[in-house]
Amino acid sequence: MYQGLFEYQRGLIFPELSWGERTYLDIMKTACPPETWKEVVSKAIEDAKKGDAKAREWLASYIVGKPEHTAPTLKQIAIDEAAGVDEIKESDLLLASL
Repeated sequence: MYQGLFEYQRGLIFPELSWGERTYLDIMKTACPPETWKEVVSKAIEDAKKGDAKAREWLASYIVGKPEHTAPTLKQIAIDEAAGVDEIKESDLLLASL
């Protein structure tokens, strides 16, 4: 643990962070140890199960991550189908050719 803390303080783990950012991150780590964070996450899971959309969104952003692309609208899917376009089939063919 001490070696990790030393590397953290020297900026080896987060070299892109400024001294100030590392200082604030360290304060947050001290104020919110893993046991406290586990309580926060457990509460978010409870709330998400009860239908809290914000809790579900927050959990998903950490577990799954934010999508890089937006999904097509139903209108766009209908247009593609009418035009005979199958994006999934086309992407499979593109991947197979690589």
